[in-house]
Amino acid sequence: MNQELASVLAANPGLSHAELQSAMQRRAAAYNNSPHPDFCGLSPNQIQNWMNSAFKNLQWVTFSTPRNLSLCPVMRYLALILDEAIENGGSIKATAKGNLNVTLVEKASFLWSSFSTTKYDWEIEFSAFMGRTEEDFDALHYSKILAEMIGIIELRKGRLHVAQANQDLYKRQGIGAFYLPMLETAVNKFNWSYLDGFEPDVDIRRFWLFMVWRFQAHASVEKLCQEVFTAFPPLLNEFAQQDTLPPSEFGSMVISNRFVYRFLHFWGFIPIKSKLKLFTDNPSNQLSKTPLLAQTFKFSV
Repeated sequence: MNQELASVLAANPGLSHAELQSAMQRRAAAYNNSPHPDFCGLSPNQIQNWMNSAFKNLQWVTFSTPRNLSLCPVMRYLALILDEAIENGGSIKATAKGNLNVTLVEKASFLWSSFSTTKYDWEIEFSAFMGRTEEDFDALHYSKILAEMIGIIELRKGRLHVAQANQDLYKRQGIGAFYLPMLETAVNKFNWSYLDGFEPDVDIRRFWLFMVWRFQAHASVEKLCQEVFTAFPPLLNEFAQQDTLPPSEFGSMVISNRFVYRFLHFWGFIPIKSKLKLFTDNPSNQLSKTPLLAQTFKFSV
């Protein structure tokens, strides 16, 4: 900005204070609305909107509910919870900790075969999409927490209750009625550091829409991380507050786990696998996308 000021003064030495202020405001407005290479062609104002606006006020993107949610684990688990509650008079018996009971967890585990793209052996290991209890079944636990945060289910007196209004909405409109509210909760309210132990805890939710946009463009985890670090260099300073790994390597691990493995994976935006080995069996980190990604996010930039 100092260079801009010097440039304006050099070209217009006789400007009054008011004229100089007006000229600088025009320059700033032009800069903030111009594409910037560090932002992959977005302008600073567009980045500002994506980072700071409420979900309903986000611009240059349209959110839609896909017609077919059969390959979306989050919504399949929510539908299972709602079906069980409705069949039992509007509530489900919870465990002493307030979690989903073992019977429901077992039913959720069997859903694996309906959206899995890989063969799974029950006796080898559990994954994010299977478990004996809710606590060791990450995708189910994640889905249930979102449903609680949004008020779809509520724990009272040892049972998980579904309000009559939510039951009626589900019966009228199907599981899709809850899709965008669940998505908004996932990106704005859910603590992305939950379920992992990365320290320092760097909140990458600030950049979630930028990351979706870039991943939709190329589906490369490696390229995505590079673009994030270029667009938001202060992130590397935050990731440097540990002395185990270089900041970019540590940051790539955080993005891969919180954004790719949990967010994209649990929502079915990438093909479901029992284990997603981002840094071992896929050196380029090039992934596939499912139709759900483009059906949910339509960008106009």
